[in-house]
Amino acid sequence: MTVDTHRRIGDVEVGAIGLGAMTITQVDGWTRAGAERTIHAALDAGVRYFDTADTYGPPGRPGVNEGVLADCLASYPGSTEDVLVGTKGGHLRFGPPDTWWLDGRPEHLRKAAIASMQRLGLDELPFYQLHRPDPSVPFAESLGGMAALHSEGLVRRIGVSNVSYDQLSLAHHILGDRLVAVQNPIAPDLADPGTIGVLAHAAKLGLAFLAYSPFGGRLMAKSAGTHLDALNTAAERHGVSRHRVVLAWLLALSPVLIPIPGASRPESIRDNVAATRLELSRNELQDIHREITLANAYQEKQ
Repeated sequence: MTVDTHRRIGDVEVGAIGLGAMTITQVDGWTRAGAERTIHAALDAGVRYFDTADTYGPPGRPGVNEGVLADCLASYPGSTEDVLVGTKGGHLRFGPPDTWWLDGRPEHLRKAAIASMQRLGLDELPFYQLHRPDPSVPFAESLGGMAALHSEGLVRRIGVSNVSYDQLSLAHHILGDRLVAVQNPIAPDLADPGTIGVLAHAAKLGLAFLAYSPFGGRLMAKSAGTHLDALNTAAERHGVSRHRVVLAWLLALSPVLIPIPGASRPESIRDNVAATRLELSRNELQDIHREITLANAYQEKQ
């Protein structure tokens, strides 16, 4: 089954595979030189959406990831005019020890957006996302803060992340056309009816669905899908990695879905992007989806 190699985030066309940039400064022993190799390899491979956040560390050093990403994009010898960078606000991170907190107050979001803008070297954030709803702040109030950033000219496009079906509906009601995407985790182990429901809702609303942690998160990435016979069989039949099959399966789920796997090595980037050229048959996709559905149903009963 052939998939589109390009997809849209609002009015911007990007490659069907993006990059979750958190890993370029999050892995042990990371270096700026290594981050630059990874980002440049992504650009060479056709990646045009890069996802970061003000809390991406390392722990205790907020904003480092944004600054390193900006430096890597600036040092690229080719054109980056068609690159879209998305960052996020609403989380706080302290360390050591590594502690995460939430702050969805409009005044914090404005302060965070300006700080991100400065680190990224921009006069306006092209795409700003509310990182996670703050249970201590009415969600509508946080969304109003995001809308104010757009009205003020600090933010061009808005996204929401880690939201439920109802929260996505409220975000669309309040933000309208200013809302262009939702970012939630989705992976073989995270393809439950609730997640699929949010994906379907995003498609109905005309929003991009940015799928983070497509291999189950950093700690599970190496073993992605090893328990799924249909996925392993497809990987062996095509002579490719399980990770590539996972991404091809995700791309086939919906034309609005854009996986944003993390990567800290050029080899991983190239393998991820190659998923756009992997044509899984209808039977392969059905077998994978059926097994994933059964596995998730079993987990819910435990």
